[in-house]
Amino acid sequence: MRGHHDVCQRVLRTVCRTSQHISAGVHNADSSLLSCYMINARSLKKNNCVQLLSAELSSADVDVAAVTETWLNNSITAAYTAIPGYSFFRQDRIRRKDGGVGVYCRSSLISEVVKTPYHAAGLQTGHETLSVKVTKCSQFYLLMVVYHPPKPIYNSHNFVARLTNDVDYLISTYPDAVLILTGDFNRLDISEFINDTGLSLIDTGATRGRHALDLLISNRPDIITCSH
Repeated sequence: MRGHHDVCQRVLRTVCRTSQHISAGVHNADSSLLSCYMINARSLKKNNCVQLLSAELSSADVDVAAVTETWLNNSITAAYTAIPGYSFFRQDRIRRKDGGVGVYCRSSLISEVVKTPYHAAGLQTGHETLSVKVTKCSQFYLLMVVYHPPKPIYNSHNFVARLTNDVDYLISTYPDAVLILTGDFNRLDISEFINDTGLSLIDTGATRGRHALDLLISNRPDIITCSH
């Protein structure tokens, strides 16, 4: 039987290995800009995982946190995933276990889920995405979080086309917004997506082993800095 101490250590290593702390602004000197954090949790249901994530967000002074592989379902209540001082938006995987994405947003900021015209059809197809609009110091930010599994049940090319449509819709609807797209892409070919949208892929270095599976993409690379 795995002991309580073993479970805590396993969760802590997951947090340290896969997290990306993404700061908007030079050396995070401007507190008016949004600070972001990305983590592949591989289940928020694990013992003490939410508590450890809470400590990470507090220590890093994070405004928003994008979470992939939440592994949540309808049986997991909002109270279980609650972190004091943050609102939590989630998109659980439907009809299958594991997967899922979520966003923690500082409660003092104005935030809301934005659903594009392609959201409902994509959800039924198996796409796992979530878009949240956040306002800080009168600046709009659009945080898109994506989980693309290693063996998707959908056509990957269609998924890239859907992401392209989502970005086009969001940028046309909120032309002054800073768009941040992040998540676990699992070697999905996004070269066509980058060309079609005009977004920039930020160099995060390797995020797992020698591979960059967790990506950061934005329409404002000039104000984005990234650190592990």
